[in-house]
Amino acid sequence: MQTAPRILALSTLTDDAAASDQLPAIAALGFTMVALFDPAAAENRGGLARLAEAAKAAGLRVMVALPPDASTALDRVHEDLAIGVDGFLAVSADRLASAEWRHVIGAARAIAPQAVFAAETLGGDANRAQSLRGAGFDLLLNSVRWWDGREPWFLDQQAATRPVAGSLGFPDLPGMPADPTDTDRIRRRRLMMAATLSTGWLVPATWLGHDDAMIAEINRLKALLPSLNEEGPMTRLDSGTPSVTAILRETGIRDDGLLILINTDGSAPQPVDFDALLGAIERDGIESHDVTPGASPTTLPPSPLLLDAGEIRLVRIAYEHERLFGPAELPAAPDRPSRIIIERVTPELDGGRLPVKRVVGETLEVSADIFRDGHDKIAAALWLRSQDSGAWRIAPMHHVDNDRWAGRITLDRIGDARFAVGAWTDHFASWRDEVAKKRAAGRAIGLELIEGRELLAAAIERAEGEDASRLRDIKDHALTLDEPVRAEFMLSNRVALAMARVPDHGDLTFQEPVGRVMVDREGARFAAWYEMFPRSQGTDPTKAASFADCAARLPEIRELGFDVVYLVPIHPIGMVNRKGRNNSTTAAPGEPGSPYAIGSTAGGHDAIDPDIGTIDEFRGFVRAVHDHGMEVAMDFAVQCAPDHPWLTEHPGWFKRRPDGTIKFAENPPKRYEDIVNVDFDQPDWKGLWEALRDVIRFWVDEGVKIFRVDNPHTKPVAFWEWLIADIRSTAPDVLFLAEAFTRPKMMRRLAKIGFSQSYSYFTWRNDKREIIDYLTELTVGESAQYYRPNFFPTTPDILPSYLQTSGRAGFVIRLVLAATLSPVYGLYNGYELCEAEPVPGKEEFLNSEKYQYKVWDWDRPGNIKDEIARINRLRHDSPALRLFDNLRFHEATHDDVLFYSKMTADRTEQVFVAVTLDPKRVARSEIVFPMDAMGLPWDGSFETEDLFTGERRRWTGARHAILLDPETYPAMILRIRPVGAES
Repeated sequence: MQTAPRILALSTLTDDAAASDQLPAIAALGFTMVALFDPAAAENRGGLARLAEAAKAAGLRVMVALPPDASTALDRVHEDLAIGVDGFLAVSADRLASAEWRHVIGAARAIAPQAVFAAETLGGDANRAQSLRGAGFDLLLNSVRWWDGREPWFLDQQAATRPVAGSLGFPDLPGMPADPTDTDRIRRRRLMMAATLSTGWLVPATWLGHDDAMIAEINRLKALLPSLNEEGPMTRLDSGTPSVTAILRETGIRDDGLLILINTDGSAPQPVDFDALLGAIERDGIESHDVTPGASPTTLPPSPLLLDAGEIRLVRIAYEHERLFGPAELPAAPDRPSRIIIERVTPELDGGRLPVKRVVGETLEVSADIFRDGHDKIAAALWLRSQDSGAWRIAPMHHVDNDRWAGRITLDRIGDARFAVGAWTDHFASWRDEVAKKRAAGRAIGLELIEGRELLAAAIERAEGEDASRLRDIKDHALTLDEPVRAEFMLSNRVALAMARVPDHGDLTFQEPVGRVMVDREGARFAAWYEMFPRSQGTDPTKAASFADCAARLPEIRELGFDVVYLVPIHPIGMVNRKGRNNSTTAAPGEPGSPYAIGSTAGGHDAIDPDIGTIDEFRGFVRAVHDHGMEVAMDFAVQCAPDHPWLTEHPGWFKRRPDGTIKFAENPPKRYEDIVNVDFDQPDWKGLWEALRDVIRFWVDEGVKIFRVDNPHTKPVAFWEWLIADIRSTAPDVLFLAEAFTRPKMMRRLAKIGFSQSYSYFTWRNDKREIIDYLTELTVGESAQYYRPNFFPTTPDILPSYLQTSGRAGFVIRLVLAATLSPVYGLYNGYELCEAEPVPGKEEFLNSEKYQYKVWDWDRPGNIKDEIARINRLRHDSPALRLFDNLRFHEATHDDVLFYSKMTADRTEQVFVAVTLDPKRVARSEIVFPMDAMGLPWDGSFETEDLFTGERRRWTGARHAILLDPETYPAMILRIRPVGAES
């Protein structure tokens, strides 16, 4: 729902001629939808279809009421969508469970993504509406019709139901008898209340003909102002007048607001200290405009502001979200030494030399200690410039405490970006502070007022557009006032806010060095990977599968909920020293060898293994993956088979032994005769770097945007830093995963210099204490700024001891841990089948497909495909599980039970996971919910839905006993719906 609907509720289903006349007039009044709630009229399918057609011609949509029965509702939705109706009101919606509505709404949006669903739960307690949380409704009818404008219950209701759906207000319900005592003023007041205190609004057709001009103006405002058609917080401010209610309504992004002033005294005008209200809004760069229907427009509303008896006044509050600065480099430092100190800037890595990591759409929050000598006031801003942006974006920073300042800015594009904290002396704020103190002490301030006028004149010279007009209005108005009143005006919030929008940057000072942030697409932080051995996807154990065989598996892989299909190397495999079955040093005829021995007479890193297919067939596979809503990841292994073309084309790129023979890859005592490593220390290192870079570019041009890099810790870190930066300079959506199981400092360094994701020690973290310690290390502290672990329970090289003996339950346990602890995780094909036959005494697979053709029965008994699909569906539906640094562990009394949570910052979604780590025994444990963090009192109540079993339960208090049986459900994954929680 992009913009909240403005709905006119028709009384009856009119005939075609009447509809043709009425509907264009309804659209001209600014309505976007007509509603028909008469059940009998809705049964007239032919008439309803004609209404939908006529409405569409007039630019309107149609809403109808739904029956409170799941199967009937779903059938009706399908029928109505087929005739052009795409708005639905669920009357007494709480008669159906949230999950049932979620199914109905999801099925409808699969057909018509723009469909609008509203719910009605009027006349009951708050739990009726709360029961619909997570159902997917766009709108929920509110009770503004019965609010007197004074009592707190309405704003409390709005706050409680905001997580359920946006609000839908009305001056009267369709069919309600008119109140004979209603005067024109009361009717207009009810229209204003319904429209301004709700996101969408619904007006009965019987209200037309009386206040059409006002309705049209309200609809124009609702279309124009984000704060009137987007759901957001409503905050009650102190108006200073008991009979005047002041409400600040803001949007979710908080760059636009509406100040609603309600004079609840219907018999007398009431004054409001408008200047004090502006001062109570804790934002910078505020400008105000009176937008009340019928009011004269002004950029300088008076203070005090006089409200007529029963009047509702609307003042748009626009926040200066950010400004722009065009040059590529920051403004030059002042000529004289700066008196401003900026230090301890966070976030930063290695003194600012390396970038922190974020995802597009996230907010970059920056803080710093900022101060200067003397008593003058300072101001500060956060500057950010993306690699392909034409300007620096500038967002205000705010003083927190003890000289600590903080600012935030939304990262709106992928790629590398620079950011800087800038600060300057705020001369007008300093003047204002000084003059206010002198005035309070009774001292003469005539000269100071002249100084203030000079500061104002200088600001007018700097200002442009509306800022300049506003400052000129301030100057002209000040000249009409005598000294005492002029002093009060010049010290007012209205003047201070206007001056703050035109800062004097004469001593603007920046942090050194400038900070860096790497902004990735969401796939860097959230994805489920499926690792595929392409040659093992077929049905013939004597030959490699084709790309067509691989493509045939895509529907099932997508159905399992995966986002990325990761291919092990698909290049020609060397014939020289080819490895045989189970890593034997000699291959039998027909054995395929290891795909990591890259290169043969058929080509190198930019070629396709002819046993699998051709480059055109690979392109078809990539298209098929994209058509299924997934993307391809490719293995990038910087190593060559002895018959790779580079050994003859560039012999100097490889080391040779004293006897002239090639030096094979070694990790003593192991020796890999089928692999030769390139020499990064040879004289033509630049040529080698560029050749490897060109390999990546080649596959990027073929549609591959993710590369899993094999053993990057055995190649120069400087090379990877250069290569990743080079690729991202033209293709910032490309991601790199570091497969480095090595020393912690090296793993961290690779993440710092640009790898989007990293393998981790999760594969070997099995007991409770080491899991908690390791995940705490990753999610708290500096690591959270740059390290994104991709959790793989197994790989083609690793079959952990735990899974060798755990049975099916162990595979489910490790799946739950990988998929819910980290937002990005992967499964190696065969995991879904609980493949666990090891090489005796080793953490390796017996009969590994690394060295032979293999055919899998993808439906063999004992598989965990249902569990995988369920987990991945949950991940996609859960904003909380898309994050990593929100992971928190909680008390579980059993040594083998892990209890943890993930919540969104606003607590609108809370997911708790309790999982046993013992795959053999039933675990009985007490778990302790963090009631404070959940926004609940210690004895509060909450409801849960177990996303594994579907079980619903109501809990009270923090401590509860649970039982986890690894043979049935070794984990509980609970979505929390607090009862009476703070929003």
